[in-house]
Amino acid sequence: MQYCIKTREIQQIDYPVSAQKKTFWFSARIAPVEDSNKSITGVSILIRDITEQVDMEKALEQAEEKYRKIFEQSPQGLIILDAEGRIVDVNKKLCEWLGYKRSEMVGKDHLMYPFLTKSGKIMAMRKFIQRLSGKFVQPYEIEFIAKDGTVYLCEIDARPIKDEKGDILLLVVMVTDVTKRH
Repeated sequence: MQYCIKTREIQQIDYPVSAQKKTFWFSARIAPVEDSNKSITGVSILIRDITEQVDMEKALEQAEEKYRKIFEQSPQGLIILDAEGRIVDVNKKLCEWLGYKRSEMVGKDHLMYPFLTKSGKIMAMRKFIQRLSGKFVQPYEIEFIAKDGTVYLCEIDARPIKDEKGDILLLVVMVTDVTKRH
């Protein structure tokens, strides 16, 4: 309060209070109150219980951390595509396997994928368009080329992530090396 009075600025403070073996969170907004002569006569304090909001934020952070661990530790290569076919993310397994850095793949579109042959890019584009048009696409095989030139035959299986209206936001693409099966 003293700082608020001294600086004449509104202060926002979030703070925990422990009671009954639980932590509650509050947000206090402290504002100086002035009279007609611009003299500070006191402060106005508004306190809100933000425990539910803080708990939801923590739960979201934990869910995001869990997702990231699953994504990064998957035994399969994973690619996340946006609705335009640009790579949004790739997992560690795919980077290690193909020898590319994440930065060399993220942001690239179908025609710029460094790990597909020309015919592979055409097939991937065709399958992507089919998915966007609402058609189910069976898993299919396509050649991937590692940075060192090694060619792998891979099975591609992708699933759309849709919004509440049913529009595709993202595609999760699972890449499995099936070279040894053939």
